[in-house]
Amino acid sequence: MNTGVALGVVQNLVKRFRDLGEDELPAPLPKSGRPKLLSPRTLKVISRQVQSNPSLTAREVKERNPRLLSHISLRCVQQALHDDLDFKSFRACRKPLLTKRQKENRVKFCKKYELWDLETRRIMVAGNMFGTR
Repeated sequence: MNTGVALGVVQNLVKRFRDLGEDELPAPLPKSGRPKLLSPRTLKVISRQVQSNPSLTAREVKERNPRLLSHISLRCVQQALHDDLDFKSFRACRKPLLTKRQKENRVKFCKKYELWDLETRRIMVAGNMFGTR
């Protein structure tokens, strides 16, 4: 059976487990490298804010959370958004609102064709999609 863990790693864990006794679990070994500045809880807060408002910049995220991110640099927030949360470095496009004239034209169009039966609509849509001769 392939678990994706090397056999030696499993053997060492089993040996440590047996040496400690069956009542205690072996303590995790200290990790190498610099520890992360942002906790999973802080990342979750940032993620929720960006998902609810995709046009937020990293600077705005930092300014909205002074208690959580006061000791964190702007670059660290940018890296967290990109590397940890998989948000890319572009803003979502603003979609333009309909003008008053466009709204009126839509209502006129709907009223004009609201009494058509389903078959007539299908013929018109098919003709518009594929062109008529």
